[in-house]
Amino acid sequence: MDKLDRGDKSLSKLIISPAGTPSPPGYEQFKTTTLPKVWIAIGKRLANATLTQLIIDLSDETNPQNIARWLNALSLGIKKNRSIEYMCFSHVHFRERYNDSFFVKIAPFWRMNKNIKNLELNSCVLDTISCHSFSYSISKCSHLKSISMNETHFTEMDFMALSPALCGSLRSLKITNGDLGGYEIELLSKSWMIDNTVPAVLDFSTNQIDSEGCRQLSGLLKVFKTVSLAHNDIGDYGIECFFGHHDWNPMNYSHIVSLNLQDTNISDSACEVLKVVIGNEPFHLKELILDDNDISNVGFDLLLDGLTDDDDLEHLSIANNMKVDADGWKRLLNVLCDISTIEDTYYSNYTLEVCIPPHNHYNSSEKGKAIMKMCQINANAKRGRRKEKSVTSHLSGVNKVLLCHLITPYQQGSYSLSINDEEDDDKLMPYVLEWMSINENESNRLLVRNAFYIICRQNIHLFELADWTKRKREGLQSLSRTNEEYLDTLAAKAHAANLCHCAKRPKRRLYNIE
Repeated sequence: MDKLDRGDKSLSKLIISPAGTPSPPGYEQFKTTTLPKVWIAIGKRLANATLTQLIIDLSDETNPQNIARWLNALSLGIKKNRSIEYMCFSHVHFRERYNDSFFVKIAPFWRMNKNIKNLELNSCVLDTISCHSFSYSISKCSHLKSISMNETHFTEMDFMALSPALCGSLRSLKITNGDLGGYEIELLSKSWMIDNTVPAVLDFSTNQIDSEGCRQLSGLLKVFKTVSLAHNDIGDYGIECFFGHHDWNPMNYSHIVSLNLQDTNISDSACEVLKVVIGNEPFHLKELILDDNDISNVGFDLLLDGLTDDDDLEHLSIANNMKVDADGWKRLLNVLCDISTIEDTYYSNYTLEVCIPPHNHYNSSEKGKAIMKMCQINANAKRGRRKEKSVTSHLSGVNKVLLCHLITPYQQGSYSLSINDEEDDDKLMPYVLEWMSINENESNRLLVRNAFYIICRQNIHLFELADWTKRKREGLQSLSRTNEEYLDTLAAKAHAANLCHCAKRPKRRLYNIE
């Protein structure tokens, strides 16, 4: 209160809540009181305050008359404030019968405040008239980008009154732990189609959405980017409805990149649809969450079949799908790094960075550690300054080839790349590995990896390089500049082989090292 009295500009976050209520980090707290004069005073000071975030928590009050008085007092300043960017109402009962239309009083705040971006309602109650007033005033705010409603329940009539506020220029809409069903989803879908605008982020977790709701959402697949239907009993048929009405023409591009289907009662049948989605051209999913479902090895195999043809998915989670055993989980390693041949290793999946297993202890096994290693290689390939898929895929593939066909065999004493009996290439291997480690930096990483990948793929004999290094110095020392230039020349000479290799496998081109 002192900072508000002084007009202290350092006060940017304020929470109005009962004594004893924990405050979020960085928030100053005003403790609620029963004195009307205090509420009027703080309400007036809110007009010129430089607040950016305001939380109003009335969890200790159930008397509708008191709530109405306090809200009316706060409206004196809120309607004149032009700095608030984030506003949250928590445990507030809005009743037009008592509060003399709080939303009507603060209508200028929504119209004139160009900074307001986010609005949250947590465990609030709105009667039908309040829904009308709230909806109409919010619909006039063109700057609001995000609305979140948690544990805020509505009847069908209330939601119909509220729906205009959920359209317009919103980028994110979250309605969780509520009563959303097929009727409400249909109402929203039709409104968005009329407006020709859909929020990019939709979170409808923990509601009552069924297959009919999924059918209504399917018509919007081309527009939204992130969707969460977690903890809704949509079942396998719901997944079919969600994707079944999409035009699978490659030109009919879908923007959805993240799909959360945690605890949605889906099984292996839904994985047949998801397999097609993962590997199909119109879709470019980057995140798929399937935790707490009834997927078995059969369904997981279907997902892996989709991953084989996919070049987008980065995050896959199947935690707590108890029917996927260790043997089923191991097959993921073959998708991430198929060591059958150098070609297969190079063309293994290069996009998956995170994969959450059905059981945590799977990661502690040898296969689990290998899977995590391959995911890390994929992630590291994207950390450079260049983000083109051709470069990312090449770096990932080359790293896996070097690890599986050069470094690991050498460390295990089974390296046998050379076909020349005169000299053993093992004498060169320490120098090869050291040269690679010395030159592992942002500027020439691609050249180094490319050179040794070509050595592996073309089965080039390394004895000549070993002879160079033995004449230059003894022991494990840095290679001379001459040897570095020789290796660079070797990579350049093999560039023609690169181009031929690209022609054979047009799906992914090799990066030009020149």
